[in-house]
Amino acid sequence: MRIGEIMNVRVATLEPDDSIVEAARKLRDARVGFAPVVSNGTVLGVLTDRDIVVRAVAAGFHTRVARVLDILTPGSVHCTQDTDVADAAKLMVENHVHRLIVLNGDNKLAGVLSLSDIAAHAGETAKVVEEILRTSPFVDMEAETSMRGAGVSETGDLPARGGARIGTLARRELSAVETYRLALGKVGREAGGEELLRIEREHEEAVGLLLESLRRRGEAPPRSSGLRGRWSKAVEGASLMLGRGPALRALRNGEARGLNDYENALRDDALDPEVKELIRGRLLPRAREHIPALERLLAAERP
Repeated sequence: MRIGEIMNVRVATLEPDDSIVEAARKLRDARVGFAPVVSNGTVLGVLTDRDIVVRAVAAGFHTRVARVLDILTPGSVHCTQDTDVADAAKLMVENHVHRLIVLNGDNKLAGVLSLSDIAAHAGETAKVVEEILRTSPFVDMEAETSMRGAGVSETGDLPARGGARIGTLARRELSAVETYRLALGKVGREAGGEELLRIEREHEEAVGLLLESLRRRGEAPPRSSGLRGRWSKAVEGASLMLGRGPALRALRNGEARGLNDYENALRDDALDPEVKELIRGRLLPRAREHIPALERLLAAERP
């Protein structure tokens, strides 16, 4: 099966000179969190609702003055209309994305392919993705000890140890938001979708609270969910292709990792007492509640 048969051709697009406010309204009106940035049919890059929050709002940009060109992610992972579905799935996993820009023969925008589009026509493709994940060299990403994990922020600065811990927690929450949105796109209309939406919104609130903690310290917020987040989304996104049960188990496992991060943070002597109180009184109780909520949804799946 070719990509042209299943891709979405009705795509919301942004222009490079759109203001951040205009971009946010376009995403809202189209009810999407992602859009290609296009000039005369040529794709310059992509922009997500998270980019608007983290790269513009959290960074203090004037949203009526700053432009999409100022915060977009340049370039794009793309394929053509003639690309085979299995090859597109491999491209997603290899690049840790769950959307591909689709170009026509003139290298102009033809559409967008999402992981949910592939999942709806998966068949043998799901097995291909599962095999890619099983043999991927990134399988130990959760145990990474990169400079970022050691405390170097994504801006290249070296924050204080407490700030590095907050940044790590914020990236985890950003990854959770992105993954739940992916899950909602696939199973959000089924039983339990409202519960998944509730959890996703609680992760959104956690992102805001942690970013506010960083701002009060005068430190730059993370611009993305990082390497660990991209790998988590690849694993959990591929799990969606294998069915509702595997998707819920992937979400539960992600929550367990997040819970462990919060418990470790409380043992960090360098972390501000104020942040520890936020974790202890608000974030940790919610994290603990998410796991049994997902367990209940999983139990409902069993015959």
